[in-house]
Amino acid sequence: MYPLSPEVLRLLAEPTNYTYDDFSLIGSACNHIHKARITEAEYLLYLHLIAFVSTLFTLLAAYCIVFKSSQSMGQFKWCLLNLQIWTYITDFMIGSAAAPRAFFPIIGGRPLGFLVYLGMDIPLMIYIGFGCFGAMVASVTLLFLYRHQVTVNPNSYFHCHRFFRIAVVVVNYVLYVNVTVPGLLTAPEDQLEAKIETLRNEACPAKDIMHENSYILQSSWTLLLPYFCFMIVFVGAECGLMALHCSWILFFSTLTRKLSRKTRRMQVKFLFALLAQIAIPTTLCYAPIFYFAITTIIDHYWQFANDVCVLIISTHGLISATCLLLFYDCYRDHILYWICLRKYNKSSGFNTEGPSRNSIMMTNVQVNVMT
Repeated sequence: MYPLSPEVLRLLAEPTNYTYDDFSLIGSACNHIHKARITEAEYLLYLHLIAFVSTLFTLLAAYCIVFKSSQSMGQFKWCLLNLQIWTYITDFMIGSAAAPRAFFPIIGGRPLGFLVYLGMDIPLMIYIGFGCFGAMVASVTLLFLYRHQVTVNPNSYFHCHRFFRIAVVVVNYVLYVNVTVPGLLTAPEDQLEAKIETLRNEACPAKDIMHENSYILQSSWTLLLPYFCFMIVFVGAECGLMALHCSWILFFSTLTRKLSRKTRRMQVKFLFALLAQIAIPTTLCYAPIFYFAITTIIDHYWQFANDVCVLIISTHGLISATCLLLFYDCYRDHILYWICLRKYNKSSGFNTEGPSRNSIMMTNVQVNVMT
């Protein structure tokens, strides 16, 4: 067990349901929950493996965005690249840099990543991690804003001027990047006292709650829940309204903008690809988020479920990159061409990378004969 100071031992001397052994905190009410189903080493291994695979897929996605985007995508590809970069940085914070182990229903946890060994303060780590997540969310709104502006008639009332679009983007990034500021400003200053209070009040606290790197962000969820609910509703309304307006223009409106059939079809493909790229990874994260919310409200602790939820959330970037490669025609065609080409090379042994020198010479001879 981690060494405890005399002050901590004195505070823990008051009657509680918990004692300490050589391993960790135990209590009669939660011994079965504290049985290790995923050890700390296994948890880190899974996070690192997901981060490694996500890195490979992100590099492939970035290559396709920069070099294989169709001309019809225009500046939209840079918005996609911006989102992919922030998504990867967020996953890297979860998988390697911070590697948090959540203690829900306690609003806190313990970081296990390399930033801890570099001596970074945990509040700063929380701010950077959620700041990257906020930048990722702001990048999503930027995608919908771009898609909305290229769909709306330039003479329409809903077509925003460049200055207004820049202001909206700046406000979104500032707002979402600083999403944890209210929580950090109201966090318990005396972490030791907050941990002791948690031991007295929680029916089954986390085993590592007394670790020096454990951090309690809030002693109660009542302050943060309305704030985060407002943020979720704000983001959903902002992106949802723009997506609905684009859908109205493309499917129902005939007076807003005169689009050719080819252009309309292309805009519909881009909108559907964007919706699928955002909706599928986000839907995957709904289950962990709902579990965190429910277990916090009902005050139920299960570390195994917390670990699985964090692992699921850490796959967000991998799923997002996969959706990007599958749902955009130019990227999917390039991947399929590359896979089929490699398969053809292995089966036939012919070089299909380009015309050989002999074939070029034979073609020149045939052309000379014909002329």
